[in-house]
Order: sequence, then structure tokens, then C-alpha cells
Amino acid sequence: MKNEKNIQHIRSIQEWEEQVERYFDALTTDAEERELRDFLLTPEAVGPVFDEARATMGFLKVGQTLCRKEQASRFRSPLRYVKVAAVCGGIVLGAALWHAWGSTKNICEAYIYGTRHTEVAVVMTQLQHSLDRVNHAREEDIVETQLKELFQLMEEE
Repeated sequence: MKNEKNIQHIRSIQEWEEQVERYFDALTTDAEERELRDFLLTPEAVGPVFDEARATMGFLKVGQTLCRKEQASRFRSPLRYVKVAAVCGGIVLGAALWHAWGSTKNICEAYIYGTRHTEVAVVMTQLQHSLDRVNHAREEDIVETQLKELFQLMEEE
């Protein structure tokens, strides 16, 4: 660490300016960027070239810090586990409902004197007996009855 600072002081301002140009051309190594950053913190780094490099490095540092905070909060959020659990629960509930809905069958059943019957022949026989007991009016009787009711209302007025 002391050797690096000694190296920084040995370089001339012209060499530091050349390193700033190399930095902007993306030709510096990580070690050279660290040296440049350390030099920019010294009072010797005065001038518009160094101000521009200092501003750029500061901007990048702030961006990196914000990005790290955002990534850390995204992956360590306790609410994230609640969201994952809700999605998994929704998937399980949807699958259960889909399975239950798909497995329903049409069941033929009739209650005769309080007893449940599910045999198709028994239920169909009971259906036919029930329909036979219903009084079926002919179509013309229905129309005739409706017309009589209509004209009776008109005569009463």
C-alpha cells in the first residue's frame, strides 16, 4: 500500500493525464483504476481533466452502490417469500379445483318415498310415471283458454 502511494507521487501530472485518457478509452486495468482513484483524492489532482475523471468515477460509484442496494433488497425482502407462497398456493388451489371440476360425473338419482335410488332403470321408470300423471293440455286448448281470458277482461271493462 505504501509502495503504491510512493508510485503515485513519482508520476508526473502529464503521466496522470495520460492515464485519465486511457481510463476514458477503457484501456486501464483494475489496479490502474484503483491508483487513479487514489490519486484523484489527493490535492495534486487539480484541473479540468481530473475534475471530469473524478466526476465520472464518482457517478459510477454511486450507480454501483445503488445497484447493489436494489439487488440486495430484491433478493432479501421478507415480502418476497409471502409472494412466492401466495403463487404456490394459487397453483395448488387451481390444480385442486381443476381436478375436482373435471372429476364430477352426471349422476342419475331419484328419491322415492325418502329413499335414494341411483340405478338408471329405476330412475327412468319413475320419471315416466311422474310425466304420465301430469295433465297435458293440447296446444289448441291453451290458445283457446288464453283468448277467452283476454276477452273476458275486455268485457269487464
